[in-house]
Amino acid sequence: MKLNDIFLNMYFNLNKPKVHAGFLLRLIAFMIDFVIISILNVVIITIFNVEYAVESEVWYPIYFFSHPYYIIINWLYFAILESNPYYQATIGKSILKLKVVDINGNKISFGKASGRFFAKIISGLILGIGFIMIAFTKNKQGLHDLSAGTFVKTKYS
Repeated sequence: MKLNDIFLNMYFNLNKPKVHAGFLLRLIAFMIDFVIISILNVVIITIFNVEYAVESEVWYPIYFFSHPYYIIINWLYFAILESNPYYQATIGKSILKLKVVDINGNKISFGKASGRFFAKIISGLILGIGFIMIAFTKNKQGLHDLSAGTFVKTKYS
């Protein structure tokens, strides 16, 4: 056995059986979460009477960054729910019986969930390659999972 294989077995605890959630399941979970967050954003826009800064009818992705509350709402939604000790998942992941765990299969902290969220922004900014990696990596990890040291796995594995 190579030294690299020994390190990987120790680091990722691969001897422990895990079923990692694949790209399609995670994409469906994200689409559910996207609908929930969109509704939440519309409610907040309505309550606080936020005016749009976009002058045309075309939506630009940079608009997401022009209003800090979008980032704050998304960050709190993902970080609080994924670090919750009972669910360890957003609503979309819970519906599909997925949960976010660290490399040892334990729940993640709010700080680690926050780091994972902000790494998702980087995954998206590089043309989504950080997300596409999920389909091709051995442990079904995206760039944000690798950087935060997390997995998304089925809840009962």
